[in-house]
Amino acid sequence: MATDWNTCNPQTAPISLGTHSLSLSVAGPSRASGTPAIIVIQGIASSTAEWTPCIRSLSAFARVFSYDRSGFGKSDVSPNDPSAENIALELHELLKVAGVEGPFVLVAHSYGGIIAREFIPLRPQGDVVGVVFVDANTEETPGTYPNPAVQALGKGLNGLEVTIGDSHVLGTGEWDVLMREEDSERGVVAGRRELEFYHASGRSLAAKKQVELDPPLLGDAPIVVLHANYALDLQKIYDAGVAAGNGSEEERETMREFIAEANALEERMQRKTLGLSRRSRWEFVEGSGHYVHMLNRLLKYSNQLTQSKANIPNAAPPKIGAPVTIALAAPADDEEDEELWAAALPELVLDAAPPAVMLILVVIPLLLIPSLLSVVSASLLLAVAEAAPVAAPDTAVKGVAVPAEQVVTPAMLLKD
Repeated sequence: MATDWNTCNPQTAPISLGTHSLSLSVAGPSRASGTPAIIVIQGIASSTAEWTPCIRSLSAFARVFSYDRSGFGKSDVSPNDPSAENIALELHELLKVAGVEGPFVLVAHSYGGIIAREFIPLRPQGDVVGVVFVDANTEETPGTYPNPAVQALGKGLNGLEVTIGDSHVLGTGEWDVLMREEDSERGVVAGRRELEFYHASGRSLAAKKQVELDPPLLGDAPIVVLHANYALDLQKIYDAGVAAGNGSEEERETMREFIAEANALEERMQRKTLGLSRRSRWEFVEGSGHYVHMLNRLLKYSNQLTQSKANIPNAAPPKIGAPVTIALAAPADDEEDEELWAAALPELVLDAAPPAVMLILVVIPLLLIPSLLSVVSASLLLAVAEAAPVAAPDTAVKGVAVPAEQVVTPAMLLKD
């Protein structure tokens, strides 16, 4: 009997595409027809093992699909070249063979941003109902890679260990699994193959001029562009490289100059992605480098998600169609951070009626039950929520007068 991937228990299994098999994984509750599912699209030469904590949190309320691309993990090597177009076609075929239909919310990291944008036009119109671009590449990004100075300073260094260190949210066993997959011979070979087609994939996407389409490619589907603090990673690579004796003085000076301009360059490229939808939001994730989904600290003025004191204890998630107010409170111990928080994250009123059904199905339950959250999941989905139509009240962030049962207060994401 064939597996029903919309209702089966969490599992991982090979799916044959005829030419080769891809390893598909699913987690989360059974999915009714028309209910959005989340699809995770990882970066170049990357393992889905990076996403284990995030998937664990998201799957508390949503059906989450992830997969190993050709040549990675348990997936076979594809006879097709690993261009972004071909990778997107294989994902499209994988879902078709598995019997998984839309609507979908895409979560795309790094090179996954290019793959996601090749995937969207393959689906029926309206099939992709939301996208979170997590420090995602654009059609211009491949043109900035590789940077000779960064390569010189980073020679012999493990990028993940240098930039993330002990700040990740993976368990010890999960981190070990990731390191084994990243360092495996087949993973290295598959990664090099993807890199061979990286620049061509950027040029191919650029030729489609997606950000100039009218109407936009995604219409009114909400998208969020999370721009990480790339300079943080570069500085760590620079420091580790200097300590290892890497790079000439000229190369070091060139990298220092690049660090100073890197975030502005990334912002210029990533902001153009906002043109893919009429409902879009850009957010600079100041406290995180490129691997946003793996870190346990994101915004410098964010701590633990908590329910409002006024909220009814153990309140059930609101019903679809009920308006929900999310009050964003600021930390009380830092006036400067409080001002930044209040300015950057105004109150929102989300109307949960269609087409914002996915906001209720995914965002609100996570906000109401913080014990099941990882910081990354909360930030990604809160960002999606903020892309919804808003009605900004006249009252201050801390002085909202709303029914107690409708208040959820993300006060602080992490304790120091």
